[in-house]
Amino acid sequence: MTRNTLEAFFKTRPKKILILCHQNADPDALCSAYAIKNLIANLFPEIESLISADNLNKISSSILNDLQIHIAKDTKLEIFDAFIAVDTNNVEQLGCYRSVPIFSKPIMFIDHHTPHISTTQITPYVIIDETSSSTAEIVYKLFKEAGIKPSPDTAMALLLGMTYDSKHFLLASDSTFKAATDLIDAGADYPAVVERLRIPMPRSERIARLKAMNRMQIHDVRNWIIAVSNVSAYEASACRALIEAGADIAIVGAKRKNEIRISTRATQNFHKKTGVNLGKLMEELGTIVKGVGGGHSTAAGFNGKENYTKAIKHLLKLIENHLENAQPAPLD
Repeated sequence: MTRNTLEAFFKTRPKKILILCHQNADPDALCSAYAIKNLIANLFPEIESLISADNLNKISSSILNDLQIHIAKDTKLEIFDAFIAVDTNNVEQLGCYRSVPIFSKPIMFIDHHTPHISTTQITPYVIIDETSSSTAEIVYKLFKEAGIKPSPDTAMALLLGMTYDSKHFLLASDSTFKAATDLIDAGADYPAVVERLRIPMPRSERIARLKAMNRMQIHDVRNWIIAVSNVSAYEASACRALIEAGADIAIVGAKRKNEIRISTRATQNFHKKTGVNLGKLMEELGTIVKGVGGGHSTAAGFNGKENYTKAIKHLLKLIENHLENAQPAPLD
C-alpha cells in the first residue's frame, strides 16, 4: 500500500517538488526530508526537489551543517508542482507553509503520528504508519520497497532521525532495530549519531524547566498524577522534566502573541494501563476549542487561538472522562 501511494503521487508528473517539515523541525523531520529528496533523485532524476521548513530546532540546526543539507528560504509556493510534508499529520503544523492546499496541487503526507481527519480530506496521498518509531523508519521502508540502498550520508541521516525519535531506541520495535542494523551496514556510524545528538541543554531551557516545576499544579485523578504548568518557551522539554520528576501525565502550555501551544507527555505505563492515547485526545481537543492537535499515544501537541485557560480546562476534563472507566493507578 505504501508503494502504491508513492507511485500514484508521482503519476501526477510533478517537475518541481517542495519537501516540507513541521515548524521547529526536529532531526526526524529534517533527516526524513533529506532522505526523501535523495530517494526522489534516485527514482526520478528529472524531478527537482527542495527542502524547506518554517524553522529548525537547535539539534536540527547542528545536523544541517554536519550533513550539509540545504534549506530553501523565501520560497514561492506557486512555482512548485507538488508538495511532500514529512513528520507532519496536518497542514497547521507547517507554520508559514500551512497555505499549501490553496494551490490545489498534489500533496503527500509521510508520518508516524495518529492521522488527522483533515489530512485525508485534503489529499489521497497519505503514508502513515503509527507502528513505526519515527518517520525516518517509514522512509527507510520506502528505500527498501524501491530496492535502493541508501548512500552512507542518507543512511546516516535516517539513523539520526530514527535514534532521535525513538529516544535512543527506548521506544523501538523489532523492525526498528532491523532497520538500524541495515542502515549501519549501509554506512551509518552509530557512535557518531549519538555524539551529534548530544547537545548541552541551553541555560534558557534549563530555566524554563525550573519555572515549569515552580508553577506546577498537581491533579490526582484515580491515583494518576497529572502535572500542569506553563512557560513562555520549551514547553515540550518542560513536559519531559515533569515526567522525569514523577508525573504520569505532564501538560505544559505556552502563550505566544495570538497563539497558544500545549505539549503533553505520558509514561508508557500510564498508556498501557489506561489505554489513553494523547494523540487522539489532543485531536479531540481541537474539535472543542479552536485549533489543531495530534501526535503519539504518549506525546502530543495542540496549537490554537482561543483562551489558554479554557483549553487547559477542557483538556483536563477530557482526561478525566477517559479515566472514568480505566483502572486506577496502584498505590505504593
